[in-house]
Amino acid sequence: MKTIMLFLALTISLLTPITGQTNTQVILEDWTDIVTANDLGFSDFAGNSGLLERYGTNTVEGTDLKFNWNFNTEFEAYTGRFFSLFGLTENLVTFDGTDIDTIVWNDYYLNLDNIEGDHIISPYGSKQVESIWMTLDNVLAESVKIKLELSDIRDNKCYQYFTLNPGENTVSWDFRNDKTGTIDYSKCKLFSFIIERRHLANNVLNPAVGELKFHQIGFETDQSYLVPSDNTQLLDLIQYRAFQYFIDYVGRRPTNLGFVQDRATFPDLYSVGGQGFTFAAWIIGINNGWISETWVKERVLSILNELGDTTNYGPDGTGKIGHRGFFYHFLGPDGRRKVNFDWPETSVDESKNTVELSFIDTGLLLWGIYALQSFFADDFEIDSLCQQVINNVDWGFLLDETRQQFYLGWKPEPDSLYSIPANSGGYYSSKTDGGKLLADWYSDEYLLCILAALGSEKHPVSINTWDSLIYEENSSNTIISYPGSLFTYQFLSL
Repeated sequence: MKTIMLFLALTISLLTPITGQTNTQVILEDWTDIVTANDLGFSDFAGNSGLLERYGTNTVEGTDLKFNWNFNTEFEAYTGRFFSLFGLTENLVTFDGTDIDTIVWNDYYLNLDNIEGDHIISPYGSKQVESIWMTLDNVLAESVKIKLELSDIRDNKCYQYFTLNPGENTVSWDFRNDKTGTIDYSKCKLFSFIIERRHLANNVLNPAVGELKFHQIGFETDQSYLVPSDNTQLLDLIQYRAFQYFIDYVGRRPTNLGFVQDRATFPDLYSVGGQGFTFAAWIIGINNGWISETWVKERVLSILNELGDTTNYGPDGTGKIGHRGFFYHFLGPDGRRKVNFDWPETSVDESKNTVELSFIDTGLLLWGIYALQSFFADDFEIDSLCQQVINNVDWGFLLDETRQQFYLGWKPEPDSLYSIPANSGGYYSSKTDGGKLLADWYSDEYLLCILAALGSEKHPVSINTWDSLIYEENSSNTIISYPGSLFTYQFLSL
Protein backbone atom coordinates (compact mmCIF):
# COMPACT_ATOMS: atom_id res chain seq x y z
CA MET A 1 0.00 0.00 0.00
CA LYS A 2 2.83 2.39 0.84
CA THR A 3 4.33 1.73 -2.60
CA ILE A 4 1.08 2.70 -4.30
CA MET A 5 0.67 5.80 -2.13
CA LEU A 6 4.22 6.98 -2.78
CA PHE A 7 3.87 6.38 -6.50
CA LEU A 8 0.57 8.23 -6.69
CA ALA A 9 1.99 11.08 -4.62
CA LEU A 10 4.84 11.44 -7.10
CA THR A 11 2.44 11.25 -10.04
CA ILE A 12 0.11 13.86 -8.58
CA SER A 13 3.02 16.15 -7.76
CA LEU A 14 4.00 16.06 -11.40
CA LEU A 15 0.43 16.66 -12.55
CA THR A 16 -0.46 19.62 -10.34
CA PRO A 17 0.58 22.97 -11.79
CA ILE A 18 2.04 25.39 -9.27
CA THR A 19 1.40 28.47 -11.40
CA GLY A 20 -0.49 28.83 -14.67
CA GLN A 21 -0.78 25.85 -16.99
CA THR A 22 2.78 24.61 -16.82
CA ASN A 23 4.62 22.78 -14.09
CA THR A 24 8.37 22.84 -13.69
CA GLN A 25 8.23 22.23 -9.95
CA VAL A 26 8.37 18.74 -8.46
CA ILE A 27 7.54 18.18 -4.78
CA LEU A 28 10.12 16.34 -2.70
CA GLU A 29 8.05 16.70 0.47
CA ASP A 30 5.00 18.68 1.56
CA TRP A 31 3.73 16.65 4.56
CA THR A 32 0.20 16.35 3.15
CA ASP A 33 0.21 12.53 3.28
CA ILE A 34 1.47 11.94 6.82
CA VAL A 35 -0.83 9.33 8.39
CA THR A 36 1.46 7.64 10.89
CA ALA A 37 4.69 8.59 12.64
CA ASN A 38 6.54 6.25 10.27
CA ASP A 39 5.29 8.25 7.26
CA LEU A 40 7.15 11.29 8.58
CA GLY A 41 10.35 9.34 7.94
CA PHE A 42 9.89 9.14 4.16
CA SER A 43 9.73 11.72 1.40
CA ASP A 44 7.51 11.56 -1.69
CA PHE A 45 10.50 10.06 -3.52
CA ALA A 46 10.54 7.12 -1.06
CA GLY A 47 13.73 8.41 0.54
CA ASN A 48 14.05 8.28 4.29
CA SER A 49 14.53 11.44 6.31
CA GLY A 50 15.46 12.24 9.87
CA LEU A 51 17.00 14.60 12.37
CA LEU A 52 20.61 15.76 12.41
CA GLU A 53 22.03 15.80 15.93
CA ARG A 54 20.05 15.92 19.16
CA TYR A 55 19.30 19.63 19.45
CA GLY A 56 16.28 19.59 17.14
CA THR A 57 12.77 18.21 17.33
CA ASN A 58 10.03 18.10 14.72
CA THR A 59 6.32 17.36 14.52
CA VAL A 60 3.74 17.62 11.79
CA GLU A 61 1.22 20.38 12.39
CA GLY A 62 -1.54 20.22 9.78
CA THR A 63 0.42 20.04 6.52
CA ASP A 64 3.52 21.76 7.90
CA LEU A 65 6.68 20.39 9.47
CA LYS A 66 7.26 22.31 12.69
CA PHE A 67 10.98 22.26 13.45
CA ASN A 68 12.25 23.47 16.83
CA TRP A 69 15.76 23.74 18.21
CA ASN A 70 17.33 24.47 21.57
CA PHE A 71 21.11 24.77 21.74
CA ASN A 72 21.10 25.80 25.40
CA THR A 73 24.54 27.34 26.09
CA GLU A 74 26.46 25.32 23.46
CA PHE A 75 27.86 27.56 20.74
CA GLU A 76 29.38 24.85 18.54
CA ALA A 77 26.14 22.90 18.22
CA TYR A 78 24.05 22.37 15.09
CA THR A 79 20.88 20.56 14.07
CA GLY A 80 18.64 20.11 11.05
CA ARG A 81 17.02 17.42 8.96
CA PHE A 82 18.24 15.26 6.07
CA PHE A 83 16.20 13.90 3.15
CA SER A 84 17.41 10.94 1.13
CA LEU A 85 16.60 11.91 -2.44
CA PHE A 86 15.89 8.32 -3.49
CA GLY A 87 15.58 5.18 -1.40
CA LEU A 88 16.87 4.37 2.07
CA THR A 89 20.28 5.49 3.25
CA GLU A 90 20.92 2.29 5.24
CA ASN A 91 19.23 -0.43 7.30
CA LEU A 92 19.95 -3.59 9.28
CA VAL A 93 19.63 -7.05 7.70
CA THR A 94 20.53 -10.64 8.47
CA PHE A 95 21.21 -13.50 6.11
CA ASP A 96 21.24 -16.43 8.52
CA GLY A 97 19.17 -15.13 11.43
CA THR A 98 22.18 -14.54 13.69
CA ASP A 99 24.73 -12.01 12.46
CA ILE A 100 23.20 -8.60 11.79
CA ASP A 101 24.79 -6.40 9.14
CA THR A 102 24.26 -2.79 8.12
CA ILE A 103 23.68 -2.27 4.41
CA VAL A 104 24.39 1.19 2.99
CA TRP A 105 22.17 1.78 -0.04
CA ASN A 106 24.41 4.08 -2.06
CA ASP A 107 23.35 2.34 -5.25
CA TYR A 108 20.02 4.16 -4.93
CA TYR A 109 20.32 7.84 -5.81
CA LEU A 110 18.70 10.60 -7.85
CA ASN A 111 20.20 11.74 -11.14
CA LEU A 112 19.69 15.50 -11.07
CA ASP A 113 20.95 15.69 -14.67
CA ASN A 114 18.10 13.42 -15.80
CA ILE A 115 15.38 13.07 -13.20
CA GLU A 116 13.44 10.56 -15.35
CA GLY A 117 16.12 7.93 -14.76
CA ASP A 118 19.14 6.38 -16.40
CA HIS A 119 17.46 3.65 -18.47
CA ILE A 120 14.03 5.03 -19.35
CA ILE A 121 13.28 6.60 -22.72
CA SER A 122 10.75 9.16 -21.54
CA PRO A 123 8.00 10.22 -23.96
CA TYR A 124 8.05 13.57 -22.14
CA GLY A 125 11.77 14.19 -22.58
CA SER A 126 14.60 14.12 -20.05
CA LYS A 127 14.60 16.84 -17.43
CA GLN A 128 17.41 18.39 -15.44
CA VAL A 129 16.96 19.77 -11.94
CA GLU A 130 18.07 23.39 -11.95
CA SER A 131 17.43 24.41 -8.35
CA ILE A 132 15.96 23.38 -5.00
CA TRP A 133 13.27 25.54 -3.43
CA MET A 134 11.35 25.63 -0.19
CA THR A 135 8.58 27.65 1.42
CA LEU A 136 8.58 28.13 5.19
CA ASP A 137 7.79 30.45 8.08
CA ASN A 138 10.37 31.83 10.48
CA VAL A 139 8.35 32.06 13.68
CA LEU A 140 10.97 34.16 15.47
CA ALA A 141 11.01 37.95 15.56
CA GLU A 142 14.64 37.90 14.37
CA SER A 143 16.40 36.51 11.31
CA VAL A 144 17.89 33.01 11.10
CA LYS A 145 20.71 31.85 8.85
CA ILE A 146 20.11 28.40 7.37
CA LYS A 147 22.52 26.19 5.45
CA LEU A 148 21.27 24.07 2.52
CA GLU A 149 23.43 21.13 1.50
CA LEU A 150 23.55 18.45 -1.21
CA SER A 151 25.61 15.26 -0.93
CA ASP A 152 26.41 12.58 -3.50
CA ILE A 153 26.93 8.85 -2.89
CA ARG A 154 30.64 9.44 -2.13
CA ASP A 155 29.74 12.06 0.48
CA ASN A 156 31.03 14.96 -1.60
CA LYS A 157 29.07 18.07 -0.64
CA CYS A 158 28.05 21.45 -1.91
CA TYR A 159 26.22 24.08 0.14
CA GLN A 160 24.98 27.65 0.42
CA TYR A 161 23.68 29.86 3.25
CA PHE A 162 20.40 31.77 3.19
CA THR A 163 18.94 34.32 5.58
CA LEU A 164 15.36 33.78 6.72
CA ASN A 165 13.56 36.93 7.76
CA PRO A 166 10.75 36.84 10.30
CA GLY A 167 7.51 35.54 8.76
CA GLU A 168 6.97 33.85 5.38
CA ASN A 169 10.04 32.96 3.29
CA THR A 170 10.61 31.43 -0.14
CA VAL A 171 14.12 30.13 -0.79
CA SER A 172 15.42 29.08 -4.18
CA TRP A 173 18.91 27.62 -4.39
CA ASP A 174 20.63 27.63 -7.78
CA PHE A 175 23.05 24.93 -6.67
CA ARG A 176 24.65 24.55 -10.10
CA ASN A 177 26.00 28.10 -10.07
CA ASP A 178 25.69 29.45 -6.53
CA LYS A 179 27.44 27.04 -4.17
CA THR A 180 30.56 26.05 -2.30
CA GLY A 181 31.96 22.59 -3.07
CA THR A 182 31.66 20.12 -5.93
CA ILE A 183 29.52 16.97 -6.19
CA ASP A 184 28.38 14.47 -8.82
CA TYR A 185 24.91 15.70 -9.81
CA SER A 186 24.14 12.42 -11.55
CA LYS A 187 24.40 10.49 -8.26
CA CYS A 188 22.93 12.72 -5.58
CA LYS A 189 21.84 11.06 -2.36
CA LEU A 190 21.00 13.64 0.33
CA PHE A 191 19.50 17.08 0.69
CA SER A 192 19.75 18.65 4.14
CA PHE A 193 18.87 21.86 5.89
CA ILE A 194 21.19 22.75 8.76
CA ILE A 195 20.89 25.32 11.53
CA GLU A 196 24.14 26.16 13.31
CA ARG A 197 24.37 28.05 16.58
CA ARG A 198 27.60 29.73 15.54
CA HIS A 199 29.98 29.53 12.58
CA LEU A 200 32.37 32.46 12.62
CA ALA A 201 33.95 31.81 9.20
CA ASN A 202 30.52 32.01 7.55
CA ASN A 203 29.23 34.86 9.70
CA VAL A 204 26.62 32.70 11.44
CA LEU A 205 25.23 33.49 14.88
CA ASN A 206 21.73 32.09 15.30
CA PRO A 207 19.32 32.32 18.27
CA ALA A 208 19.82 29.60 20.86
CA VAL A 209 16.12 28.68 20.67
CA GLY A 210 13.91 28.87 17.59
CA GLU A 211 11.16 27.48 15.41
CA LEU A 212 10.60 27.12 11.66
CA LYS A 213 7.51 25.83 9.87
CA PHE A 214 8.25 24.16 6.53
CA HIS A 215 5.42 24.04 3.96
CA GLN A 216 7.05 22.53 0.88
CA ILE A 217 10.45 21.41 -0.40
CA GLY A 218 10.92 20.63 -4.06
CA PHE A 219 12.90 20.85 -7.30
CA GLU A 220 12.73 23.24 -10.22
CA THR A 221 13.34 21.51 -13.57
CA ASP A 222 14.61 22.96 -16.84
CA GLN A 223 11.50 21.79 -18.75
CA SER A 224 7.80 21.74 -17.92
CA TYR A 225 6.00 18.56 -17.02
CA LEU A 226 2.85 17.71 -18.90
CA VAL A 227 -0.38 18.84 -17.27
CA PRO A 228 -2.96 16.50 -18.88
CA SER A 229 -5.70 18.31 -20.76
CA ASP A 230 -8.03 15.30 -21.10
CA ASN A 231 -8.62 11.78 -19.77
CA THR A 232 -6.52 10.16 -22.50
CA GLN A 233 -3.45 12.19 -21.59
CA LEU A 234 -4.09 11.53 -17.91
CA LEU A 235 -4.29 7.75 -18.38
CA ASP A 236 -1.20 7.76 -20.63
CA LEU A 237 0.78 9.58 -17.97
CA ILE A 238 -0.42 7.32 -15.14
CA GLN A 239 0.48 4.24 -17.22
CA TYR A 240 3.97 5.62 -17.84
CA ARG A 241 4.51 6.50 -14.19
CA ALA A 242 3.30 3.04 -13.11
CA PHE A 243 5.78 1.46 -15.53
CA GLN A 244 8.53 3.66 -14.12
CA TYR A 245 8.20 1.97 -10.72
CA PHE A 246 9.32 -1.34 -12.28
CA ILE A 247 12.53 0.30 -13.47
CA ASP A 248 13.34 2.63 -10.59
CA TYR A 249 12.83 0.03 -7.87
CA VAL A 250 14.54 -2.98 -9.42
CA GLY A 251 17.36 -4.27 -7.20
CA ARG A 252 20.58 -2.60 -8.27
CA ARG A 253 23.06 -5.13 -6.90
CA PRO A 254 24.02 -8.46 -8.55
CA THR A 255 22.93 -10.37 -5.45
CA ASN A 256 19.38 -8.96 -5.72
CA LEU A 257 18.80 -11.10 -8.86
CA GLY A 258 17.25 -8.05 -10.56
CA PHE A 259 13.96 -8.51 -8.68
CA VAL A 260 11.67 -5.58 -7.97
CA GLN A 261 11.22 -4.21 -4.44
CA ASP A 262 7.97 -5.16 -2.77
CA ARG A 263 7.62 -1.55 -1.56
CA ALA A 264 9.40 1.64 -2.51
CA THR A 265 10.67 2.12 1.04
CA PHE A 266 12.03 -1.44 1.49
CA PRO A 267 15.22 -1.93 -0.61
CA ASP A 268 15.95 -5.22 1.20
CA LEU A 269 12.58 -6.87 0.47
CA TYR A 270 12.04 -8.30 -3.02
CA SER A 271 8.70 -9.60 -4.21
CA VAL A 272 8.31 -12.90 -6.07
CA GLY A 273 4.71 -12.17 -7.09
CA GLY A 274 5.66 -8.60 -7.95
CA GLN A 275 8.31 -9.92 -10.33
CA GLY A 276 5.56 -11.45 -12.45
CA PHE A 277 4.05 -7.99 -12.84
CA THR A 278 7.54 -6.62 -13.52
CA PHE A 279 7.99 -8.91 -16.51
CA ALA A 280 4.64 -7.77 -17.90
CA ALA A 281 5.51 -4.11 -17.24
CA TRP A 282 8.81 -4.44 -19.11
CA ILE A 283 6.97 -5.85 -22.12
CA ILE A 284 4.56 -2.91 -22.03
CA GLY A 285 7.59 -0.61 -21.80
CA ILE A 286 9.15 -2.13 -24.92
CA ASN A 287 5.89 -1.83 -26.86
CA ASN A 288 5.57 1.83 -25.88
CA GLY A 289 9.19 2.65 -26.63
CA TRP A 290 9.95 3.50 -22.97
CA ILE A 291 12.77 0.97 -22.53
CA SER A 292 15.10 -0.83 -24.93
CA GLU A 293 14.52 -4.49 -25.72
CA THR A 294 18.24 -5.11 -25.22
CA TRP A 295 18.07 -3.81 -21.62
CA VAL A 296 15.09 -6.06 -20.88
CA LYS A 297 16.61 -9.16 -22.48
CA GLU A 298 19.80 -8.89 -20.44
CA ARG A 299 17.88 -8.79 -17.19
CA VAL A 300 15.32 -11.42 -18.15
CA LEU A 301 18.04 -13.92 -19.05
CA SER A 302 19.89 -13.32 -15.79
CA ILE A 303 16.75 -13.69 -13.66
CA LEU A 304 15.43 -16.76 -15.47
CA ASN A 305 18.79 -18.52 -15.09
CA GLU A 306 18.58 -18.05 -11.32
CA LEU A 307 14.90 -19.03 -11.08
CA GLY A 308 15.37 -22.20 -13.13
CA ASP A 309 18.54 -23.39 -11.41
CA THR A 310 17.41 -26.27 -9.18
CA THR A 311 20.52 -25.92 -6.99
CA ASN A 312 18.80 -22.77 -5.65
CA TYR A 313 15.95 -24.92 -4.29
CA GLY A 314 15.85 -26.94 -1.10
CA PRO A 315 14.10 -27.53 2.24
CA ASP A 316 16.60 -25.42 4.19
CA GLY A 317 15.29 -22.36 6.00
CA THR A 318 18.06 -20.12 4.67
CA GLY A 319 20.12 -19.77 1.53
CA LYS A 320 17.42 -20.88 -0.95
CA ILE A 321 14.97 -19.12 -3.24
CA GLY A 322 12.40 -21.91 -3.13
CA HIS A 323 11.58 -25.59 -2.83
CA ARG A 324 10.07 -28.13 -5.25
CA GLY A 325 9.77 -25.41 -7.90
CA PHE A 326 7.76 -23.04 -5.69
CA PHE A 327 9.29 -19.77 -4.51
CA TYR A 328 9.36 -17.95 -1.23
CA HIS A 329 7.02 -14.96 -0.93
CA PHE A 330 9.90 -12.52 -0.27
CA LEU A 331 13.60 -12.61 -1.05
CA GLY A 332 16.24 -10.65 0.84
CA PRO A 333 19.16 -8.55 -0.42
CA ASP A 334 21.18 -11.73 -1.01
CA GLY A 335 18.51 -12.99 -3.44
CA ARG A 336 17.50 -15.79 -1.08
CA ARG A 337 14.63 -16.35 1.36
CA LYS A 338 14.12 -13.20 3.39
CA VAL A 339 15.30 -13.79 6.97
CA ASN A 340 14.22 -11.60 9.87
CA PHE A 341 16.22 -10.91 13.00
CA ASP A 342 15.14 -10.51 16.60
CA TRP A 343 15.18 -7.10 18.28
CA PRO A 344 16.49 -7.98 21.78
CA GLU A 345 14.71 -5.01 23.36
CA THR A 346 11.25 -6.28 22.38
CA SER A 347 9.27 -9.06 24.05
CA VAL A 348 8.38 -10.62 20.69
CA ASP A 349 10.95 -12.69 18.80
CA GLU A 350 10.68 -11.15 15.33
CA SER A 351 12.89 -13.86 13.81
CA LYS A 352 9.98 -16.30 14.27
CA ASN A 353 7.98 -14.33 11.68
CA THR A 354 9.34 -16.40 8.80
CA VAL A 355 8.62 -16.14 5.08
CA GLU A 356 6.50 -18.89 3.52
CA LEU A 357 6.86 -20.85 0.31
CA SER A 358 3.99 -19.20 -1.54
CA PHE A 359 1.40 -20.87 -3.76
CA ILE A 360 -0.14 -17.54 -4.83
CA ASP A 361 3.08 -15.62 -5.43
CA THR A 362 4.60 -18.46 -7.43
CA GLY A 363 1.50 -18.38 -9.62
CA LEU A 364 1.75 -14.63 -10.15
CA LEU A 365 5.40 -15.03 -11.11
CA LEU A 366 4.54 -17.76 -13.59
CA TRP A 367 1.98 -15.62 -15.39
CA GLY A 368 4.66 -13.00 -15.92
CA ILE A 369 6.86 -15.76 -17.32
CA TYR A 370 4.05 -16.86 -19.66
CA ALA A 371 3.94 -13.26 -20.91
CA LEU A 372 7.70 -13.41 -21.59
CA GLN A 373 7.30 -16.66 -23.51
CA SER A 374 4.61 -15.12 -25.68
CA PHE A 375 6.46 -11.87 -26.32
CA PHE A 376 9.86 -13.47 -26.96
CA ALA A 377 8.43 -16.45 -28.83
CA ASP A 378 11.21 -16.30 -31.43
CA ASP A 379 14.00 -16.21 -28.86
CA PHE A 380 14.94 -19.85 -28.22
CA GLU A 381 17.04 -19.14 -25.13
CA ILE A 382 14.37 -17.10 -23.31
CA ASP A 383 11.64 -19.56 -24.30
CA SER A 384 13.66 -22.52 -23.00
CA LEU A 385 14.53 -20.83 -19.72
CA CYS A 386 10.90 -19.83 -19.18
CA GLN A 387 9.79 -23.40 -19.77
CA GLN A 388 12.39 -24.71 -17.33
CA VAL A 389 10.99 -22.54 -14.52
CA ILE A 390 7.43 -23.59 -15.41
CA ASN A 391 8.34 -27.29 -15.50
CA ASN A 392 10.10 -27.15 -12.14
CA VAL A 393 6.91 -26.37 -10.23
CA ASP A 394 5.74 -29.57 -8.54
CA TRP A 395 2.08 -28.64 -8.08
CA GLY A 396 1.29 -31.82 -6.20
CA PHE A 397 3.63 -30.79 -3.38
CA LEU A 398 1.13 -28.17 -2.13
CA LEU A 399 -2.01 -30.19 -2.93
CA ASP A 400 -4.13 -31.82 -0.25
CA GLU A 401 -5.06 -35.02 -2.08
CA THR A 402 -8.10 -35.78 0.08
CA ARG A 403 -9.87 -32.48 -0.47
CA GLN A 404 -8.23 -31.66 -3.83
CA GLN A 405 -7.44 -28.16 -2.65
CA PHE A 406 -4.12 -26.42 -2.40
CA TYR A 407 -2.39 -25.31 0.73
CA LEU A 408 -1.51 -21.65 0.44
CA GLY A 409 2.01 -22.22 1.67
CA TRP A 410 4.71 -24.32 3.29
CA LYS A 411 7.51 -23.54 5.73
CA PRO A 412 10.54 -25.52 6.88
CA GLU A 413 9.66 -24.59 10.48
CA PRO A 414 6.25 -24.64 12.25
CA ASP A 415 4.30 -21.73 13.65
CA SER A 416 0.67 -21.04 14.58
CA LEU A 417 -0.45 -20.83 10.93
CA TYR A 418 1.87 -23.53 9.57
CA SER A 419 1.35 -26.60 11.69
CA ILE A 420 0.32 -29.48 9.40
CA PRO A 421 3.35 -31.78 8.98
CA ALA A 422 4.28 -32.61 5.39
CA ASN A 423 5.32 -36.18 4.63
CA SER A 424 8.61 -34.97 3.13
CA GLY A 425 9.32 -32.53 5.97
CA GLY A 426 8.24 -29.03 6.85
CA TYR A 427 4.73 -27.75 7.55
CA TYR A 428 1.71 -26.73 5.51
CA SER A 429 -0.61 -23.82 6.24
CA SER A 430 -3.47 -24.41 8.65
CA LYS A 431 -5.95 -22.68 10.93
CA THR A 432 -5.47 -22.57 14.66
CA ASP A 433 -9.07 -23.53 15.49
CA GLY A 434 -9.23 -27.29 15.19
CA GLY A 435 -6.52 -27.53 12.55
CA LYS A 436 -8.80 -26.50 9.68
CA LEU A 437 -6.90 -25.98 6.45
CA LEU A 438 -5.94 -22.47 5.45
CA ALA A 439 -6.39 -23.48 1.85
CA ASP A 440 -9.83 -22.35 0.72
CA TRP A 441 -9.49 -19.13 -1.25
CA TYR A 442 -11.71 -17.57 -3.85
CA SER A 443 -10.15 -14.87 -5.98
CA ASP A 444 -8.49 -14.46 -9.35
CA GLU A 445 -5.16 -15.23 -7.67
CA TYR A 446 -6.30 -18.75 -6.76
CA LEU A 447 -7.93 -19.29 -10.14
CA LEU A 448 -4.75 -18.29 -11.97
CA CYS A 449 -2.73 -20.79 -9.95
CA ILE A 450 -5.17 -23.62 -10.64
CA LEU A 451 -5.11 -22.87 -14.38
CA ALA A 452 -1.30 -23.03 -14.32
CA ALA A 453 -1.40 -26.32 -12.40
CA LEU A 454 -3.94 -27.86 -14.80
CA GLY A 455 -1.80 -26.88 -17.80
CA SER A 456 1.51 -28.10 -16.41
CA GLU A 457 3.43 -30.42 -18.76
CA LYS A 458 5.52 -32.08 -16.04
CA HIS A 459 3.37 -31.95 -12.88
CA PRO A 460 -0.30 -31.51 -13.84
CA VAL A 461 -3.12 -31.88 -11.33
CA SER A 462 -6.61 -33.31 -11.74
CA ILE A 463 -9.59 -31.29 -12.94
CA ASN A 464 -10.98 -32.07 -9.49
CA THR A 465 -8.91 -29.16 -8.15
CA TRP A 466 -11.14 -26.84 -10.16
CA ASP A 467 -14.34 -28.63 -9.19
CA SER A 468 -13.31 -28.54 -5.51
CA LEU A 469 -12.42 -24.87 -5.56
CA ILE A 470 -14.81 -23.84 -2.79
CA TYR A 471 -15.34 -25.99 0.29
CA GLU A 472 -18.85 -25.29 1.58
CA GLU A 473 -19.03 -27.21 4.87
CA ASN A 474 -19.61 -23.89 6.60
CA SER A 475 -18.82 -20.31 5.76
CA SER A 476 -15.90 -20.05 8.18
CA ASN A 477 -13.89 -22.55 6.15
CA THR A 478 -13.78 -20.43 3.01
CA ILE A 479 -11.53 -17.38 2.91
CA ILE A 480 -12.90 -14.79 0.52
CA SER A 481 -10.80 -11.72 -0.19
CA TYR A 482 -12.26 -8.52 1.20
CA PRO A 483 -14.61 -7.13 -1.50
CA GLY A 484 -12.74 -3.81 -1.46
CA SER A 485 -9.55 -5.56 -2.61
CA LEU A 486 -10.32 -5.17 -6.29
CA PHE A 487 -6.80 -6.06 -7.36
CA THR A 488 -7.40 -9.74 -6.53
CA TYR A 489 -10.44 -9.82 -8.83
CA GLN A 490 -9.09 -8.10 -11.93
CA PHE A 491 -6.28 -10.36 -13.10
CA LEU A 492 -8.27 -12.73 -15.33
CA SER A 493 -10.04 -9.89 -17.16
CA LEU A 494 -6.81 -8.10 -18.14
